[in-house]
Amino acid sequence: MAVDPRERGAGLGCKLVRFAEAAAFHRGYETIEMMARVSAVGFYRKLGYEALGDTFIELGIPHLKMAKPLSLSGTPEPRSAR
Repeated sequence: MAVDPRERGAGLGCKLVRFAEAAAFHRGYETIEMMARVSAVGFYRKLGYEALGDTFIELGIPHLKMAKPLSLSGTPEPRSAR
């Protein structure tokens, strides 16, 4: 996922992540994992994700695997994206 640099800071990235978390939780998943660009690790840490393992290169860009346990608290019912 990426948000256009001109749109960053408006909360869209957070809404997209929360939507994905809610959809995964309501489908029975207990954990969500991702491959995050190193430049976005701070964003995901603020949302409760933890880094797993070492940095790796994907498509020429440094990444980290990150994960977060899902739970009912803080996981809203997914609504259609607009």
